Amino acid sequence: MTAQPLAITPARSALLVMHYQTAIMDLFPSVAPRLLANTRQLCDAARRAGVRVHFAKIHFSPGYPEVSPRNKNGQGIDTLIMVGVASTGVMLSSIAHASDADYRLLTVKDCCYDPDPVVHDHLFATAFESRTTVLSLDDALSLLAATARPGLPPNE
Repeated sequence: MTAQPLAITPARSALLVMHYQTAIMDLFPSVAPRLLANTRQLCDAARRAGVRVHFAKIHFSPGYPEVSPRNKNGQGIDTLIMVGVASTGVMLSSIAHASDADYRLLTVKDCCYDPDPVVHDHLFATAFESRTTVLSLDDALSLLAATARPGLPPNE
């Protein structure tokens, strides 16, 4: 069986950036600048490609006003590009959940971090690899550049 070339449909894809909050980044000062720079490039490329960018945080206001009442089935999204801190936390649980919910998953390893590098690398080589397509930042930027539509306004 020959593998199909990797492609995404912008209207059916989203970049999910998880736990990129000041309080979280402050926990990892030695790697935060690199993670932020990599993820900024990824977000910019996703926006140019017409892929929606969503930022997830670990706190909701009382009554959950941040959650859209239309959010019943991912609002037509079937592909998630996922990055986050930390691999043993939000990434592991989110990949497991999204995979079980039958989303098509892409993870960008260069925009993920865990303070335990051995477990981080092991997760990407095993559990993540079996549920997602693991991409480097360069591969993700190339994929998004190939998808970009000129003149499309960026989204937040």
